[in-house]
Amino acid sequence: MEEIPPKVEGKLRLLPDQPGIYIWKDAEDAVLYVGKAKSLKHRVRSYWSSTAKDIKTNHLLRYIQDLDYIITPSESDAFILESTLIKRHKPKYNILLKDDKRYPFVKITVQDPYPRIFITREVIKDGAKYFGPYTDAKSLRITLRNFEWIFPIRNCSRKIPFGPPKFKKSCINQQLGKCLAPCVRAVDHQEYMRVVKRQIDFFSGKHEEVLDELRVEMNKLSESLQFEKAAAVRNRISAIEKIHRRQIVYSTEKHNADVIGIYQEENVTVCVVLRILSGAVVNQESYPLINTQGQSLDEILEAFLKLTTPIEMSCQTRSFCPLSLPPWRNSTPGLITSLASLKEVIRQNSWRWPNATLSTWSKRKSWHI
Repeated sequence: MEEIPPKVEGKLRLLPDQPGIYIWKDAEDAVLYVGKAKSLKHRVRSYWSSTAKDIKTNHLLRYIQDLDYIITPSESDAFILESTLIKRHKPKYNILLKDDKRYPFVKITVQDPYPRIFITREVIKDGAKYFGPYTDAKSLRITLRNFEWIFPIRNCSRKIPFGPPKFKKSCINQQLGKCLAPCVRAVDHQEYMRVVKRQIDFFSGKHEEVLDELRVEMNKLSESLQFEKAAAVRNRISAIEKIHRRQIVYSTEKHNADVIGIYQEENVTVCVVLRILSGAVVNQESYPLINTQGQSLDEILEAFLKLTTPIEMSCQTRSFCPLSLPPWRNSTPGLITSLASLKEVIRQNSWRWPNATLSTWSKRKSWHI
């Protein structure tokens, strides 16, 4: 067993029996590992206990020279702080996303009088709705391009206030049928917000609700002899149904879910997520991971949830958020604790996450969330 470094030994006696995060550092004061604990006193001291440890922990102990720790009010607060520090410092011994770039989100600025839609890699607490993250930026752009004729929401950067129109001319998107041109008041506010709501519902997986609403609108327009407008609505319905028919896999239960599959071979690990909205597989996302040598699948899943769940923001997104945790077999206490902490974080913040259930561990190394 490795000897306890002098700096660490002096701090071990001061560790409280409280939740928090601990940070292992090397001789150069570089962060080696960030972890959370229900009890800092017991968790940190366990590194020098006589119990058997995995290869990564034994290797980590060779380089530890110093310890920092932060006490938190609760274990769920420790969960948030741990995730934030891992993303900031990218410690050598924590499991990390191989590609550390920020993945794109779809942003709808519902806080604006006339919301706009666009792709962003910055997620901030500004009152907007965010959907994502998406790993395939090219496919996302193509999808939004197709949506321009179905949900003609503006994507320009114009500041459009309430009241009289500020602009005299609209851009070419109005002529192409890709925008309702609220900048020149070519559409009233109520109608524009109805289209925005349909777009939000579609991203939230309420495809059938959107189609039913459009069918009712088409029938009303036909009854009032507004056949040209009815035909435009009919074309939008056909476009949405065409997008639906592209799906190869379909579930008759029509529920929303994220199915996570993990493949591990030596030091190569990839997490694949199938996004299911209203029973249809709408996207597949791959997340290569590094620093997974010697880690169990439970530990990898635990780290993956921390890295891919945008827990720092109180906005609506789709991500991997287990809200109901049935008994697991063959699962480590650490995974159950982390998932329970994530559940508690969501509950405390009253975030609007989709209802989800984490199913049992399958032989194919996949999880259904």
